[in-house]
Amino acid sequence: MKKAIFASAHAYDSPFKLGDHHYAKLLSQKGYEILWLDMPTSYIYYFKDKENYYKDYDLSKSSPRKVDDNIYEYCPYTYLPYIRIKPLDSIFVGKNSLQLCNRNLKKFFDRAGYGECDLLWISNPKYTYLDKFVQSKCIIHRMGDDFSKFDGLPSSFMDLELRLIEKSNIYYVTAKSLMDKYSQIKKPKYLSNGCDYKHFQKNSYDFPMEYIKYETMKKVLYVGAIDSWFDLELLKYSVEENEEVQFFIIGPNRISLDVLKHYKNVHILGKRNYKDIPNYMYYSDLGIIPFKINDLTMSVNPIKLFEYSACGVPTIVTDMQEVSFTLENLRNMPIYIAKDKIEFSNYIKSINKTDEDSRILKQFAEENSWDKRIEMVCSDIASYKNGDE
Repeated sequence: MKKAIFASAHAYDSPFKLGDHHYAKLLSQKGYEILWLDMPTSYIYYFKDKENYYKDYDLSKSSPRKVDDNIYEYCPYTYLPYIRIKPLDSIFVGKNSLQLCNRNLKKFFDRAGYGECDLLWISNPKYTYLDKFVQSKCIIHRMGDDFSKFDGLPSSFMDLELRLIEKSNIYYVTAKSLMDKYSQIKKPKYLSNGCDYKHFQKNSYDFPMEYIKYETMKKVLYVGAIDSWFDLELLKYSVEENEEVQFFIIGPNRISLDVLKHYKNVHILGKRNYKDIPNYMYYSDLGIIPFKINDLTMSVNPIKLFEYSACGVPTIVTDMQEVSFTLENLRNMPIYIAKDKIEFSNYIKSINKTDEDSRILKQFAEENSWDKRIEMVCSDIASYKNGDE
């Protein structure tokens, strides 16, 4: 069996399944044994999230833990955390953080059977120098976001990513706006996000208990992280202008939602298990992606656009560049791009789900499934190994 290491910024059991999760799962079904590396942990995280700290610390001391068929998980523990606190944000720390772990990583990978692997898939630049500890036949870097627009990262973080681009054999971007950004270093391949289409197709769906009182009312759903890019002002306006519509919000919030809590038609549900998300989507009338328009979201290719579509749910989204690119050559798609908060609210008021909408959206989602994306990845890996690139 071939061996692959996925170096991610998220735990394998994250409440949201992002691109790396799906690529790892699909490769595990195509003859690869996967070692999934969580974000490196350290003593500094004890003060941020004790529960996760202890979980990661225990994992750092153990053998790789089996989390799925042919998928194992491990979390390195470093005594030299690479974070946005001087002097720990320097390129020196970024290069050497993995050298000072609670166990020798080279010996760990050798004993675990990954000292020599077929594929090193790195989406988290904190793992740029992982190749010091393992030998790999192919290194893939997948750029899922424009990290230069994120707050809270080490000041030298982009230097690490540039070095990762240089050493990668295959380099993907998920947004067309990123195609030219680093092309002077290496020309990337465009690999859009997608969806696990089959996950959202069920013989029967369970009606969410939170919907029971509102069965006959229009239900608008947001599923995803709630962070600085979430446009609270826009959503607040839409809630006030559509008092007869019920708004359901699912996902971990890293910003306060207090401004929404006193509205009777807003239901903040918090985290939900990924396996239950299809139920909430299927029985909703509209999906929304209310993101602010700024430098960060200019390069966001929202997975939820494809997941709402997989459940046949029309989507209203703010004027995000990548969504416009996705819909560029498609006609009559029940996906509505709102130029401002007034248009966003008016779409909520006027758009209703139809059977024909659902058919069109499901076809769109199936054509943009992770299964389609992995075909390109496997072809690129084969071409590289055959010397075609």
